[in-house]
Amino acid sequence: MLEADLPAAAQGLKVEIGYEYVIDGPGKILIGFVVLGPDGSDKPEERTVMFGQYDARSNAIAR
Repeated sequence: MLEADLPAAAQGLKVEIGYEYVIDGPGKILIGFVVLGPDGSDKPEERTVMFGQYDARSNAIAR
């Protein structure tokens, strides 16, 4: 996902390329990672944002 495609509330946050951003809650974790954009750009809103979510409460396999 491009940084420009994030919801308005998430845009404009000061983040750095290569750093992991973690939101931790009871039984779940959201991890975000900012990398260069598809064309190699490091400019805000042109970078790529990757994320993954782990939710131990989602099903028996994840527990």
